[in-house]
Amino acid sequence: MKRWISRAAGVLNWLILTAALAAAGSGCVPEEMRLRYNPESAEPTVRIAAILPLSGDKRALGEQMLEGIRYAVDELNLDRGIAGRRIELLVIDDQGTGEGAATAMRRAAAEGAVAVVGGYDTIEVEGIVPLAKPLQLPVIVAMATGNGLTETSEFVFRNTFTDRQQADVLAAYLWYWRKLLHVSILVDMAPEAVYSRNIARDFAQYFGDLGGTVMRTLEFNGDDFEPAVREVLTYGSGAILVPAEGARAARIVNLLRQRGYRGIVCGPDSWDSEEFFNTLSSGILPGMCVYTAFFSPDNPSPEYRSFSDGFRRRFFHRPGSAAVQGYDAVKLLAAALGDAGDIYRFTDNWLAIQKTAGAAGVYTMLPNGEIDRTIYINTVGRDHDALKPSGNTARAIQYSTLEMYRDEEAEEEPSEDF
Repeated sequence: MKRWISRAAGVLNWLILTAALAAAGSGCVPEEMRLRYNPESAEPTVRIAAILPLSGDKRALGEQMLEGIRYAVDELNLDRGIAGRRIELLVIDDQGTGEGAATAMRRAAAEGAVAVVGGYDTIEVEGIVPLAKPLQLPVIVAMATGNGLTETSEFVFRNTFTDRQQADVLAAYLWYWRKLLHVSILVDMAPEAVYSRNIARDFAQYFGDLGGTVMRTLEFNGDDFEPAVREVLTYGSGAILVPAEGARAARIVNLLRQRGYRGIVCGPDSWDSEEFFNTLSSGILPGMCVYTAFFSPDNPSPEYRSFSDGFRRRFFHRPGSAAVQGYDAVKLLAAALGDAGDIYRFTDNWLAIQKTAGAAGVYTMLPNGEIDRTIYINTVGRDHDALKPSGNTARAIQYSTLEMYRDEEAEEEPSEDF
């Protein structure tokens, strides 16, 4: 409960600070808190920048996200655009780096953009965040899950969940729904694998807070994971967390199954990728595997169905996580810009988004740029069209509902592991 009390106190402090700043600025908003966007402008268009990795290793992911962004812009322009003004999309390649993202931000401001959606991952967003306020560009983070990305700038917001949130959901899933007492973790210690270490650390904390035991956290470096896999099998854990990127995670899953492990293997949203499914052993389902995801192709909501049907007619393929998140980011950005000439009004509009259904799920915006939203737990099954492994939704969880489980005593104690 302590972390929830702390979070509530932080929310209250943020609300007090925001109210004070807004009151102080009601007659004269400080120049640095104004936006480049002017809701009273006579200009017929509003320029929005999409900063994405359109070259390099993440090019395919950036292109997928751009499809969702383009589709949202087209939909808005068929309606009223933003406050009756047509949206122009400025697309800038950040090359998948923090330095490239910072350069892209400066270019976005120089070329008349008034807001930004991007970048793709945490490294890129870390290059964007320090420039958002100086350049007076509100930024919506659509895919990066790094903790704390919104905490250091009043100009940065997100429609993604965080590493902490998805680790919390995975821990709760194994404890409450799978009734497991003992888990182990395989964590990548390569210098660039910050994502893996963040998920591992947060998951261990949350699972321990629930009363579970992390039997062992075993380290590996990049593709040198076989010794760690051999050792983890000696502990008899009911589940093994593998917070690795798609292809590497799939190779670890393959090796665990080849060596006879029959427990649950679980992972974060990085598993929700074509490279993960394409790397799984051909023709063999990998047993019980679960992972967090931004959206579900089985989502029956009219918002998702309308988006998915229209997207497939436009691009001739199914949308993935990056496309859905990019689409929702633009729609949410448009709602927040509206009549906002300064960041105070933009924030008010953002916080007015409460229990709002998007294509990816239901959003409630929180102070400090954070979010309560739907997080999906997917299992790995068989794609009936392609007869290959694919993700199937097992459970949709509104993040805030986890509090209910913590506050109630379980009707039955968790059972022993496999």
